[in-house]
Formats: sequence, structure tokens, C-alpha cells
Amino acid sequence: MRIRLKKQHKHLYPWRGWWVALCGLVAFITGSECGSMLWLLGIIPALALRVWARQYIGDHSRGSQFAAPELVMAGPYAWIRHPLYVSNLLLSLSLIGFWKGFTLWAWAPAGVLVMIYVILTMQEDAFLEQQWGFAWQQWRQQVKGRWIPRGHARGNSPPLRTLGAAIRNDLWTWVWCSAAVILLVWARNGLCSTL
Repeated sequence: MRIRLKKQHKHLYPWRGWWVALCGLVAFITGSECGSMLWLLGIIPALALRVWARQYIGDHSRGSQFAAPELVMAGPYAWIRHPLYVSNLLLSLSLIGFWKGFTLWAWAPAGVLVMIYVILTMQEDAFLEQQWGFAWQQWRQQVKGRWIPRGHARGNSPPLRTLGAAIRNDLWTWVWCSAAVILLVWARNGLCSTL
């Protein structure tokens, strides 16, 4: 299936962070069901995957338009095609689960988030295929899973960044993630202790 990139990602990709924030805001303002603290454990693999991916990918994933000066096929990209989106989704679902538990009101915004990320991965795959052609098709044959590891690319190259540089490169992610966790823990403790 071909996707006309200009039209399809005009409003989704450049505003992806805002769409995710909107889903989080909807989950937050519809009230807490006081989900288990265990949901917060999902943050650990989400952030670890994010740091690992940032070690291998350049700055081209930060803009408001798709850009790929190189096709990254090493590190987590040797196992799944979209580790940053997987990381973001795991992180978002962990926070929603912590705030709302396993309820319908929790999974309505979570379902929208999943839809957003599915569309983004489809658009990004179409862009990368258009940009890299045969090299992307070969990589896709080896790394079949967009979200879950299914096959892996042969060979590996060293990371572009050290662990520390990857963490520093994602400073705003750490700021908003910390702010979200602190806000949710503070609000939940006040709300759930009165129930």
C-alpha cells in the first residue's frame, strides 16, 4: 500500500508530541481509578529502549518532517523497525495504566495512542522505502517486526553516541517524563488516599 506522504503526515508527524500529550491530558482529566504502582515499572524498559535507540540514530528523528540522512540498521533497529515509537508507546501506556488502572476510560486514550503510532510507523516505513528503496526492502525482509522483534538484521555497527551522550541528547524527554511522573504520583497520592 502506497501512502501519499505529503498529505498523510501533514498534521500527524509534525504534531506527534502534541497528539500524545492530548491523549495524556484526556486520560488525566477524566479522573484516576488508582491503578497499581506496578504500572510504573513499565517506564524502565521504555526508557532503556529509548536510550539504546538514541545511541544509534542521528538527529534526523527530531524534526517536523520525515528525514533520514542514513538508514539505521544497527542496535535496536536490527531487531525492530521503530524502537523509539515502541518506547514512547510503552511509556505512555505505563503512565496511563498507573493513573487509570485497567478500565475502559484508561484504554480509550490508550487506543487512540496505539492508532497514532500505527499510522506513524506506516508513514515512516513508506517514507524510508521511498528514500532508501532496495536497501530498505532488504532490511525490512530481515527485520519484519515494526513493534515486536521478528527476525533481526545481520551484522552490527558501533553506536554513534556513548550512553551519556544519548541520555543528554534526549534532555527534553527526561524533563517531560519526570514532570509527568511527579504530577501523577502527587495527584494520585492526594486522590487515592482519600478513597
